Amino acid sequence: MKFIVLADLHLPDRTDTVKEQVLNWIVDVVKQEQPDYLIGAGDLTACGTIPASERLVQKLKSTGVPFLLTPGNAELRSPEVANQVAQILKSIDEKETPFRMIDTSGGWLMYPEQLQDLPDGAILVTHSPLGCLSQKDRETFSPALEKCDLLITGHLHKDEVNGKCHIVRGLDPDKAIGGVPALVIFEQKANEWIRRDVSYTAADPGSWTPEERQDFLDHLGLSAMYETMDVITFATEQKVKCLEIRFQLFDPAALEELNRAIQKWRATGGKHLSYHMPDIGWREGSVSGVTNAVKAAEQVIAIGCDRVTLHVPHFSVGMAKDANIYQSVLKETAKVVDFLVSSGVCVGIENMHMTPGEKPDDDRRYGYTTAECLRWINDLRAMVSKPERVGYHFDIGHARNNAPYSSQEPVSSWLAAMGPDFNGMHLHQIRHNPDGSMENHTPLLQLYQPLISLASLFLAWHNGTIRHSPMFLEIRGGTGPESLLALRRLIGKN
Repeated sequence: MKFIVLADLHLPDRTDTVKEQVLNWIVDVVKQEQPDYLIGAGDLTACGTIPASERLVQKLKSTGVPFLLTPGNAELRSPEVANQVAQILKSIDEKETPFRMIDTSGGWLMYPEQLQDLPDGAILVTHSPLGCLSQKDRETFSPALEKCDLLITGHLHKDEVNGKCHIVRGLDPDKAIGGVPALVIFEQKANEWIRRDVSYTAADPGSWTPEERQDFLDHLGLSAMYETMDVITFATEQKVKCLEIRFQLFDPAALEELNRAIQKWRATGGKHLSYHMPDIGWREGSVSGVTNAVKAAEQVIAIGCDRVTLHVPHFSVGMAKDANIYQSVLKETAKVVDFLVSSGVCVGIENMHMTPGEKPDDDRRYGYTTAECLRWINDLRAMVSKPERVGYHFDIGHARNNAPYSSQEPVSSWLAAMGPDFNGMHLHQIRHNPDGSMENHTPLLQLYQPLISLASLFLAWHNGTIRHSPMFLEIRGGTGPESLLALRRLIGKN
């Protein structure tokens, strides 16, 4: 017998993300391999919605291979339609197969009776690995584990094998750890189960031509967050073509020194110079931040920058619903933006993210969704003389560290929704802190790490979903250069 395991695709309702490419690839592999069964280990949809579930099932049915699916925690994210989704995902009767689909979608063993009366040589499939379950649940699993041939799980987005227990990496290019998205084929030979991982190599820049890899690397640069002169010196020595400096009130002498350093950088091939602007927003009944924004814009021209990064306005969602506040901030922002674009500078509007203590209500900051960012960009464009010079600046960490919106609009959805408007990007990793919060702007030293895997970015870059734009490694602590060298080595190798 041969069967294919699918896990953790997190398919959204949108049909234009790179996850759709992965799903189409799955169909092709299944048709080529002709397994006896298709097995889903949970989280095949992003939020347990009806459109994504129906599309998933339709494409799986197109393979002509019978399938069995067990839910994951993602299938519970839309409780109002959870019962309908469960019905959509139902397929053949597992009792006619050696498989037992064990429900751990809530993070615990939902129905212990599923582990009773197992057939000889049973293959257990569930979403949560044993290590993620309680001691009591693990004890309940123990007799079944001794009797079964295999226990297959997902959820952790990484590969792990421990005897008959197999964790599979999964298919989500936003989250696959240790490699590109992959499905797993199990085939029984001489009473032994052989595991074969099949990777979606299109998400690996190693599959690109040397010219394509070089184009990506030519757009990969650095943000000098706080070590401005040191980073410029490094960028000059390493012939980095994309460089961003952050707003500060440079005095005339410092500005002159900065200009000299930038000219040296330009002489070595420096091409895209960006400037991270200060925020404009609303505070204590009036527009705030305009004075610094004007000074920053003047420095942009004096330094000879090609583009700027500007956050969405610093006000709340509730304030944005107040027409007077919204229009007041828009008007003052447009004055600064028009000065820049009329001087030949491009402006990229950057998305923001949820912070500890914020709730997803009208008191949170504006700019955490694609709709909010697009609205602001389009409203700015309508008020400036060169609207084509206003675009979107994507921060990958802000999109990922943005729960609960990161489930509704993961990285791949941002790439699809905003990709045609890209004119710049911030790249960095994020990490979990001991208190459970996540920290942005940490080193990006591997291609497929937790919590950010770059497979989605590679796919969107290569297939034209996003405009090829300058990318700046925005990393704190002076470790940006280390990340740049690591990524150059990993992407540039043959």
